[in-house]
Amino acid sequence: MTPTSRSARLPIGVVVVAASALAFMIAWSAVHWSQMVPTIVTREAGGNHGASIISRGFSAAAMPVTLVLCQAPGFVEAGLAGCGGGWL
Repeated sequence: MTPTSRSARLPIGVVVVAASALAFMIAWSAVHWSQMVPTIVTREAGGNHGASIISRGFSAAAMPVTLVLCQAPGFVEAGLAGCGGGWL
């Protein structure tokens, strides 16, 4: 069943833009992987705390994962609204 209400349909334009951005971020990270620093030290060890170190994999995955986590609730809500259960 295809919903006739515009508010109940999945916004295809948003899905295309989000998917394009996700693909671009993944491709950019893959192309520039060898040029990325293996670890990033955000805070040197001192007094009573250790160093804060971020790995290359974490820094490469941070933005794509953030995009997916920010967009997922909207996609779920649009999908549920199409099934008659928009509860978010």
